[in-house]
Amino acid sequence: MSRQHGRISMTSTGVVQLQDLASTHGTWIRNKRLEADEYRDIHDGDRITFGSTVTSGPGMPKPTNFLVLLATNKVL
Repeated sequence: MSRQHGRISMTSTGVVQLQDLASTHGTWIRNKRLEADEYRDIHDGDRITFGSTVTSGPGMPKPTNFLVLLATNKVL
């Protein structure tokens, strides 16, 4: 995973998004790779992965996975 691999942000309308920052080994959401600088909406329960499996060289890092849990401040 790169130091600046991807970015999670929220739009002015409250939509949470993931952006790939032109990473070498990819940013993935719902098992689909984002293109460099592409934004994609994030939903509750999505799985995000930073990086991919690299097989060259000893001690290479494995991909980092996250499960998205979004909370709201709405009164039901």
